[in-house]
Amino acid sequence: MAYNQNYSQGSNDKVRFDLMEHIGVLAKKDNGWTKEVNIVAWNGGKAKVDIREWDPDHARMTKGITLFEEEAETLVKALAHRYGLRYTSSSPCQEAVQNTAAMEEQEEELPFDEAAAEQS
Repeated sequence: MAYNQNYSQGSNDKVRFDLMEHIGVLAKKDNGWTKEVNIVAWNGGKAKVDIREWDPDHARMTKGITLFEEEAETLVKALAHRYGLRYTSSSPCQEAVQNTAAMEEQEEELPFDEAAAEQS
């Protein structure tokens, strides 16, 4: 899924983006807009983790937040700690998703592994 678009917020400010990878939908509104996590390259720059709301066609978006990979990994660690999920540095996002899916299936909390979190 790659969207290459130009988005104008005003008369002189064109924003170019390349939506390189769709990671997931966090929420959906009745009007079709979705809050998403994606990998986006803005204005020809380096691709970053991006969290914001998009219209159904991915032609318009709201203000959001972009994170470098290191910042995204730090966020995953912080959320894993907050929600008591196990975290390993081998694949932070994939591990968090797997832990969340396992929790939903088993409906029980996983203990937080502080030693593994401190090593990463």
